[in-house]
Amino acid sequence: FISPSSAGSPQRIWRDLEEVNMVGKLDFTKRHDLFKKKARLLFGGSYTYKQRDFSIDTYQLRIQGSAGQELGGDADQLLVPQNIWTVNNKSGTYAEGNFEPTNTFDASQNVAAVYVSEEFQITDKLKSILGLRFEKFDLYYTGTNNQGDVVLDNEKILDKSDFFPSANFIYSLNDATNLRLAYGRTTARPSFKEASITQIFDPLSSTTFNGNIELQPTYVDNLDLRWERFGDKAQMFAVSAFFKNFKDPIELAYFLSASDQFQPRNLGSAIVYGAEFEIRKNFGFIADKLEDFSVNLNFSLINSELEMEEAELERRRLNLRDGETLKDTRELQGQSPYLLNFGLNYANNKGWQTSLYYNVQGKTLQVVGTGDVPDAYTMPFNSLDFILNKALGKDQRSNI
Repeated sequence: FISPSSAGSPQRIWRDLEEVNMVGKLDFTKRHDLFKKKARLLFGGSYTYKQRDFSIDTYQLRIQGSAGQELGGDADQLLVPQNIWTVNNKSGTYAEGNFEPTNTFDASQNVAAVYVSEEFQITDKLKSILGLRFEKFDLYYTGTNNQGDVVLDNEKILDKSDFFPSANFIYSLNDATNLRLAYGRTTARPSFKEASITQIFDPLSSTTFNGNIELQPTYVDNLDLRWERFGDKAQMFAVSAFFKNFKDPIELAYFLSASDQFQPRNLGSAIVYGAEFEIRKNFGFIADKLEDFSVNLNFSLINSELEMEEAELERRRLNLRDGETLKDTRELQGQSPYLLNFGLNYANNKGWQTSLYYNVQGKTLQVVGTGDVPDAYTMPFNSLDFILNKALGKDQRSNI
């Protein structure tokens, strides 16, 4: 006898995803003179089409009546022929489907883009790269919710036409040193899964992902300042500062009424700023015998601030403890406060190459809380990798 536990009857879940991606690009380069200086004009276009069919099929094994169900501890007996449910004896094991219309959808997106960019040497030391890109983005969705009161038939749920300007200025302080200033506008668009009405259950964590058909793209203004110095044998040292302004960032947040369900949402506005340090250095400056050794290090220190909307602020205020205060900003979901990548490398002309890599990122807000349900964080994860390569053969075209 099987008595279903709190997890329910024995269950199987099949997910099926089929996606088609087609991309076409055409790029042109025209070299010319501008104000008696060499310049380069780049222009072109692209078209991207993506289409996805997605479905989830769920089946449960159930027992009707009691005849033939003395299994003797052997679960395989559930499905032997004499124990399968039949109309005549109205007892036995049977499979019951649990079709949820919301978890079957067909979606497609189109991105048509054209761009133009001009590279121009303003002076002997100052180079500029100015560009403008136009993109037309459409997202279509076919699906229905479980209640049947929301029916979408190839409905256009996103229709965006946007310009994305960019400007880069590179000033050569000397033959080995540059100063760079860059601005660019970018976007982060919702995925098929995010911009949907799906309710996808994860049996491992007992949580449910809910799509958001009202989700809007994120727009980001990026500003970067970088000082860099280059040496021989790919050596480099650079220090950067950056600032990003987010409009309608897409964040993963819990439902107010259910802490085991979450949904992507456009929550407030945010800024991210910080500094980056990067170095690639050969040990030959210590001794000639060490020139086969090198080190590379990349470290970023990042601060993110999201200005919470009034609804989120009020929920958090209602759950403050006595004496506890609350700011109107918090971290941006998914943004680590620091990133560290470190590598120690050895390579010689006999085909030996070995590397030791270490990387870690800081404590990161993973799911935004609701006030009574706390924020969920991903704790720092340390990764250490060792790689050993040996090139073989006369021309060293084989590797082990």
